[in-house]
Amino acid sequence: MASLLLTRCNVFEGFSGPGQSNDPETLLEDALLALQSGKTEAAIEYLEKALANAPPGHRLRPRVQVALSNALLRKAQVNVLTLERLARDFNHRVEGQRAAKQRTSFQEACSFPETHIVQQEITLDDLDGYVELSSWEEALRRVEEITREVLGTTTLPFDIQGRIATLRSQGVSDEEIAAALLNAAIASVGTSFIELVQVGMQQQVRWYSVRRPGGRAYLGYCANDEATVAQVRQRLACSVDAVGFAAALLQARVALLNNSQLARELGQRVQEAYEALEENLGGECTTID
Repeated sequence: MASLLLTRCNVFEGFSGPGQSNDPETLLEDALLALQSGKTEAAIEYLEKALANAPPGHRLRPRVQVALSNALLRKAQVNVLTLERLARDFNHRVEGQRAAKQRTSFQEACSFPETHIVQQEITLDDLDGYVELSSWEEALRRVEEITREVLGTTTLPFDIQGRIATLRSQGVSDEEIAAALLNAAIASVGTSFIELVQVGMQQQVRWYSVRRPGGRAYLGYCANDEATVAQVRQRLACSVDAVGFAAALLQARVALLNNSQLARELGQRVQEAYEALEENLGGECTTID
């Protein structure tokens, strides 16, 4: 009992209630207790305060950031199952129905060569789960910002094992590291698909399921002119890179704990989506972290 009281007592501040301290460790404890009690908004308040009092280099900052990303995703009711459904639906649409002939002549510029087979036109703004995904955008972008600092980057190539070792040396548990990997992957996949749909609508892109002769299917697209085709690729290069980054994070998460079939399945779906996107939309990501 005495030890419990001491965690709430500062000789200069006296006794304080949850979230009243300025000590990051106390605030982190308060937030974790609040999360256990279902008080998500209170937990976020305490964690934001803890983050403000734990500047870069502070030993507790990564743990506070992981807890904050957990709380933000919980508040937004982000569901991993929804992301898995969305990625599965995307892959199914891209795979399409096999066609035996090459494309007919298009009166527009396209990203794929005429020797490749156009299977069918597809839409992306009605993917299974996209409406839910778009409602999470604000939370996903905040989590992406937080986990970028925890992991040190949001792009490939990425020394995941080296970063895990660094986080362990800072006192971050494997469970917390696994949460950081999963949260970063969720944010990367979510924001990437949102940008894919938004850029497509802004540029009046028409999406197609396209297949290499004798090869795999991928996402191709056509637009009004060659300049627009090039601009779409440039604008989405970082988003495609982020999907590949997410696939690598999910694989690392499975290797770290290997206790989630859902994370394993999501990782497989995201890797397939990355391969379908990278064919025509991959390129050098010029965004600087």
